[in-house]
Amino acid sequence: MMSMSLVTVPIFQEASLDATSLLTQFKSFHTHGHFYGPASTMSISLLHAYTAFRKCSAGRPWRLSVVAAAASIAVWPFTILFMDPINNLLFEWKDTAAKVSLLQVQENLAQWERLHTTRTIFLLCGALAGCL
Repeated sequence: MMSMSLVTVPIFQEASLDATSLLTQFKSFHTHGHFYGPASTMSISLLHAYTAFRKCSAGRPWRLSVVAAAASIAVWPFTILFMDPINNLLFEWKDTAAKVSLLQVQENLAQWERLHTTRTIFLLCGALAGCL
């Protein structure tokens, strides 16, 4: 997921000469991510929760597996609270053919990129906790 923030979005920004093409690319990018992201996040969280249950049943330390599950599922409320407003604004601009500048779109995408990096750190923390 980190490659989205570090590679994909910067490439979109460099390759786009106007706001409309950048918004079109972002909407397509988001549509694909929205298809796979929630299911994979839920699956990862459930696997961590299952691991916690199995460890607890076997009398082994299990709390880090619960931390891993919580860190992974925390992506959802973070996305809804912080990223959806930016997503909705970008989609509104795209869908209404609003006259916005390339700079406005780039600034909002830069904010989206920072938030996505933060969101990815939740998953990284979950993965690390799950390995311990």
